[in-house]
Amino acid sequence: VWDCNLEAVGHEELSKCEKLPDSGIVIGKIGRDFRDGIISTKKNIDLEKETEKLLKAWYDEVKENNIPSNLVYNSAYHNFSAIVRDDSKGIGCTYTTACADGTKFVCVYDSKYVRFLHFTSHLMAVWDCNLEAVGHEELSKCEKLPDSGIVIGKIGREFRDGMRLLATGWARNKQTVYAPIAARMLAVTYNCTDLGKEAKNKSSNCRSDIGDPTPGRAMNKLEIKNYTIPLQDALELAITTWWNQIETEGLPADLKYTTEMETAGKITNFVNMANENVDSVGCAVTQCKPTGVTRVVCEYNTVPITDEAVYTKANKKHCSDCKSINKVCGKDYSEGLCV
Repeated sequence: VWDCNLEAVGHEELSKCEKLPDSGIVIGKIGRDFRDGIISTKKNIDLEKETEKLLKAWYDEVKENNIPSNLVYNSAYHNFSAIVRDDSKGIGCTYTTACADGTKFVCVYDSKYVRFLHFTSHLMAVWDCNLEAVGHEELSKCEKLPDSGIVIGKIGREFRDGMRLLATGWARNKQTVYAPIAARMLAVTYNCTDLGKEAKNKSSNCRSDIGDPTPGRAMNKLEIKNYTIPLQDALELAITTWWNQIETEGLPADLKYTTEMETAGKITNFVNMANENVDSVGCAVTQCKPTGVTRVVCEYNTVPITDEAVYTKANKKHCSDCKSINKVCGKDYSEGLCV
């Protein structure tokens, strides 16, 4: 998850315009893992575009090198190794234009700085401009950051990864073994300004019911009977619980979400997520000590239509109908989705 404290410390160290310490950026007497680089030596640049180039170069180290099965660290994929560390729960990235040798950039991780590579296939930290924007917004308030954490999390990436799996035909479906591939499933973005704010408003009043979704929105909610569970873990548990309804209940071959299914409510959470018309989502997690629970709420920009297909089935190839909605088929993290 995004950590504004890591971002702030990273910016402070970067702005010294000195070589960052080999032992890691020290926070709480522990050297934290980091990766840094120069975005550009030019003055007038497209910052987002140039940052993307740098991060892509870091990630592409995995394509240019053969990583051994024992996952031993090698300097050839030094930058990539930090991105996929499975023990890193927080990240903060920032830049500075104060140095004479160019626009500098750093990502600081909450994990201890060590020279090794170990990762899992499902947990990767990737750059998200929404995370950067929200982190900057919270930091700019010049107030103490909330003890419960900044409400963003990995939802955009988690959601997109699930949708990609579904769109390309690899999501297990109780009724058809695997769900059909999708013709025009949209890539979902994280919306903090509206959807995230609405979700937070619903989850944050611990002594009131979460209530109904905002008109025109779909909403998933989960109360976990543990108020100390880490925010990221709570969010992951909620997403997994909702998504797994396709494995426990399943969709029929025609993919229709019937009135009877809506009334039963046994697959509604999954349908809210898999609805091909959803293009944005916002979530909030609140730890409610007075009631002993942690609340997770996610709102989606539109509601599924009953007695219609949840998404359009592709005949032969995923993304085959992206053109009809003026989109193209995505690549990499958006493979199988219309972008």
